[in-house]
Amino acid sequence: MKSDTLNTTAYRIYCILVWLSEQSLSVEELNDRFVAEPMIRRKLSDDTIWLYMNTLKELGCNISRPVPTNGFRYQLISHPFGVAYTKDDVQTMVQVKRFAEDNLTFLEILTLDRFFKKLLHTSSSLDKDRLIQDLFKNARSQDYHEYAEMIDMLSQAVSEHKLLQITYESPVKGDTQFYFLPEALCYEKGMLYVQGNQENRPDRVLLRVDRILDWQETNRPDITEPLLHAQTRREDVVVKFFQITLHDFLGLDLGEHLVDYSPTQDANREESIEAVFKTNDFFGLKQKILESATPFEVQKPSAFREEMELTLVEMKKLYA
Repeated sequence: MKSDTLNTTAYRIYCILVWLSEQSLSVEELNDRFVAEPMIRRKLSDDTIWLYMNTLKELGCNISRPVPTNGFRYQLISHPFGVAYTKDDVQTMVQVKRFAEDNLTFLEILTLDRFFKKLLHTSSSLDKDRLIQDLFKNARSQDYHEYAEMIDMLSQAVSEHKLLQITYESPVKGDTQFYFLPEALCYEKGMLYVQGNQENRPDRVLLRVDRILDWQETNRPDITEPLLHAQTRREDVVVKFFQITLHDFLGLDLGEHLVDYSPTQDANREESIEAVFKTNDFFGLKQKILESATPFEVQKPSAFREEMELTLVEMKKLYA
């Protein structure tokens, strides 16, 4: 029920401020919202809306006029209400994002991103668009706002074991198309990945979500069944780490079983650790081994040892 004490003019102006803080709007779009607003329920004339815009400008708002270059929409450039965030504030948000990567799920991280963008976008900062850009640039992360539909699709495909035909922008091969059975979504170092199994590849792969150009569900049991079997298969991987003891080794958090070989146990051996992993995530294991910054040798399986040797050769070329 509408309150008798409500100043309807002030309320309409307030609504315009709130709506424009979210996105730029045309007169028609503003009127659609006025009609849907329970406290208003009617359209306003162009002159009335123009008068309300001038009132907001008198209060210190910078609002651009509707012109062809902005799609004939009113755009709120800045306003004097609320907090004016600085680069130091953005850097604090960057630190929170980095903490979140180690402690939150990918959905919680994306929600946090939307929250920070909302804070900056609705602030009274004059350079809020630049602050939003700095947030993701300084955190070395991707803004996944425009990928919401794809993320929902991938999440559903994971839960229902749906086979996808994907067109992917590979940094090495260019645009490629292949069948892919997604297994999980994961967030690593500012990027969202979908992990799963690709046809004709024995090990699990990670695809960057922002590099997926197109996708469609497909019904191919002859492809789906082998990929499902590959996802359930686990293989023993044995890696030896040198010049370190069990006491100093931080572990890779992959459920590894460790055996410590130190001079006190065996005089014929140097200090080393043997780690046994039971996994099919060879890509993730490779990343963890390289991040450990500890001398190592893959003892088995031979295919993974050859892959690691090739990776190290390519890295040496890159840094040389």
